[in-house]
Amino acid sequence: LSCVTGAKDNAGIVHLLDVCSTNPLVIHHLYRAWQELSEPADLCKALRRSEKRVTWQLLRVYRARNLFVHKGEHDELVWRLLENAQSYISFALGRLLNDLAEHPTWSIDMAMEFNRQQFERVCGALQQGSKCTLTTLDLMPHITQLGHDVPLVSDVAGVGDADSIELHDRP
Repeated sequence: LSCVTGAKDNAGIVHLLDVCSTNPLVIHHLYRAWQELSEPADLCKALRRSEKRVTWQLLRVYRARNLFVHKGEHDELVWRLLENAQSYISFALGRLLNDLAEHPTWSIDMAMEFNRQQFERVCGALQQGSKCTLTTLDLMPHITQLGHDVPLVSDVAGVGDADSIELHDRP
């Protein structure tokens, strides 16, 4: 993550692109990810767009459910809606269970409110641009390992360094 959130031509992204140089599609996706993630304000916009897309998808699921329940009709692409709904539920449930395990005194409502406020805090910090002090732990608290927590935006040497990338060499 620190590679694709780093400055232009940071050692990490250059190394990552070099390692993937034989696969144009991977290079394209890495470059697009870097474009969207390297500027904190752009990352905030991307998170807000994602929030809108998920909301829109959930509303589509609800409308499809209402069509089926109240009129007996079904959407031809209902299977895709169900796949998305299953994905969202799995992700949200995983986050909630993790939060409840870490904070046994919390209720489900408290855990959901914490995640909502965390999202708003992250977006607010990202809007500060280069003054952003977020780390990978702030953005992905459930999957960042202790000791691997690095600043998302930093001019500090070593952030996004090729030496810090843990990739297996290709045969």
